[in-house]
Amino acid sequence: MPSRILLGAYHIYQWRGYHSVSFTTKGCGRPQTANRQKPDTPLFFCSQRNKNLSNPILGVWRTYNVCLFMRTEIYDLNGSKISIPIAESYKDCMTLIKSDRHRISGKLETSLSIIMRSLRPFSSSLLFWLRLSQYKGLLYPLCRIMYERASRKAQVQISASMKIGYGFYIGHNICMVINGGTIIGNNVNISQFLNIGTNHNKPAIIGDNVYIGPSVCIVEDVKIGNNSSIGAGAVVTKDVPENATVAGVPAKVLNYNNPGRYVNRRWPTTLIK
Repeated sequence: MPSRILLGAYHIYQWRGYHSVSFTTKGCGRPQTANRQKPDTPLFFCSQRNKNLSNPILGVWRTYNVCLFMRTEIYDLNGSKISIPIAESYKDCMTLIKSDRHRISGKLETSLSIIMRSLRPFSSSLLFWLRLSQYKGLLYPLCRIMYERASRKAQVQISASMKIGYGFYIGHNICMVINGGTIIGNNVNISQFLNIGTNHNKPAIIGDNVYIGPSVCIVEDVKIGNNSSIGAGAVVTKDVPENATVAGVPAKVLNYNNPGRYVNRRWPTTLIK
């Protein structure tokens, strides 16, 4: 609590000289553990496009409400590591939902506006109910029922037990099947008709800032490197290196130009080393 207030006061002190600002906290805790620790998540960020966020007083309030010390799990990705947040409360769930909404609007939306959006048709509220279903709290039965209805409406099979990072973006909520053991990093884009599966109980691990195009099949325990892009219709059967663009059947590396170029409005987060 005191550290958050001090950071908010520091933001007010610095506010006049900046149009946008980003504070981060360095992760602490030992790698490969799932203990509660300070993640590398943004304490505060603002944009000239959102007038509410450029107000320093609201900045302090949002610093307190948005920055949560969530439990994280660390996974190895061919030498690098990805940090996956684990929701342990509904407040954690709302932080993850806000990160997803930021990928769409580029703004830090309020909890009220997000809840109002969830009352729209089921296909547009799929991620909302998915995130809430990842925490088995008092409202878990209701959230589970609502998520099942939304997923059937969109013909999407994404297990609520799946590990998903900040800023998850679904291009079109229709016709997807993702194995429940899949690990998805931060700021990942997926598209319609995606299939991620395995016959040996070892599904894929997908890194941060990855773009996956329509009608892609990712088979078995491949590892998709950070900042990579997978073209439409590709069948991925081998590991994809970092910063690579792959396509084809089977998928092959085309180039290493402009890595992660299709992943926009990223939730500002860094990896825990």
